[in-house]
Amino acid sequence: MFKKKPLLSLLLAVVLAAAFTFPAGVPVHASRTAILGDANLSYGLDAADARLALRAAVGLEEMTDDLRLLCDADLDGTVTAADARLILRVAVGLDTLNGGTVTISDGYQPPTEADVSTTRPPVTDPVTDPVTGVQPNPEIPPIVGGQGVTPSFTPVSGTFTVITVGNGHGVGMTQHGAAYLAKQGWDYRQILAYYYQGSVLVSAPLASDVCYYLGNWYNVEDLLIRMVYAEIGGFWDTTEAFKAQCVAIYTLMMRYGFYITDGNAVAGLSYRASEYENNPYLHEAVSAVLGQYIAEAGDYTYSPALTVYSSMSGGCTISAAEAWGGGGFPHTGVYSLFDGDPSVQVSWEQYVRVLTFTVEEVRQDILEKDWSTVLSDNPADWVQILAHNASYNNQIGYVQAIRLGNKVYEGIYRCNFLGLRCPCYTIFYTP
Repeated sequence: MFKKKPLLSLLLAVVLAAAFTFPAGVPVHASRTAILGDANLSYGLDAADARLALRAAVGLEEMTDDLRLLCDADLDGTVTAADARLILRVAVGLDTLNGGTVTISDGYQPPTEADVSTTRPPVTDPVTDPVTGVQPNPEIPPIVGGQGVTPSFTPVSGTFTVITVGNGHGVGMTQHGAAYLAKQGWDYRQILAYYYQGSVLVSAPLASDVCYYLGNWYNVEDLLIRMVYAEIGGFWDTTEAFKAQCVAIYTLMMRYGFYITDGNAVAGLSYRASEYENNPYLHEAVSAVLGQYIAEAGDYTYSPALTVYSSMSGGCTISAAEAWGGGGFPHTGVYSLFDGDPSVQVSWEQYVRVLTFTVEEVRQDILEKDWSTVLSDNPADWVQILAHNASYNNQIGYVQAIRLGNKVYEGIYRCNFLGLRCPCYTIFYTP
């Protein structure tokens, strides 16, 4: 007789228990705790988790039980774009999740985010000579300028009042203006000729079937539909404006060689498939102008021009030189006070705004431009607009020169401050 060692006995008991408890070949997975919203199991929430949740919501990721548990941030039992938005808000500190943790399988592996669109789609035979013709500039109906109305307001004592007009840099085509002109019966060729004066419209076959955009490859026509919707899709049936926007975006695609790594270089991208897929006007417009692009008049190589655009002007558009200095196309600005037509833009009021800033807010913003700026004890002496182009009316325009304290700034974009959406504004202090 001999005594079994206690450790050996224990080990033998565990092995026998496991053998008789589970059939051979059946894996055993334990569970573990994970953070709600942490879809990629990085032990924290970030934009990558929000992206995975969005991909799962629209069917681009297999919706396993574990992925659903992790992405269901609002705990309603389903994964939707609202969950992705909530995860992103939590990631950047704008919200909190009360769900805490969830229990998932120990064998769960987060999606790799592999996407078929990361592989370049098949390409047709290359086009050897894409330019087949240049359309002559159409006749443009005359547009009469006018005076913008300054909104009424009651100034607050001891504060700065700012009246600001427009949204965006104001160079090239404005989307609200394009929609307005389409409503007036203009076709897309007229809209483009008006905003990009000194240009020609080039008719050509599609220069590329595919375009690389921020990590993925897309079919060009599909990408244009999504981009046009993202930029101007709020105007449901303005087909000619859709066409103009499509030509402007496609021109920039060509200019970047159909390889775009900067999301601000060309256009945004809509993920709201149910909206852009169900707009027949949008599909019709993109299909009708596919392959057409803008070149500068006199450029016999027909190189794609810099067809920048913005949301809404401050009474007129401005040239690239006025906005950013130096040369650059577009070379001129055009009157576009009609951007605010209420039949086109229902929320025009948000772009002609009266804002109130405290003395401390203005002080901090001035010093952020240059910490060596000297400010007197009297706020009324801090800000003086020296020159503006009167684009909206005699009191309000794109500010071309301004004095802030003892510093003078020149040039429209150097003169912008206080985080205004457009450099078309006026400002004054009320004692």
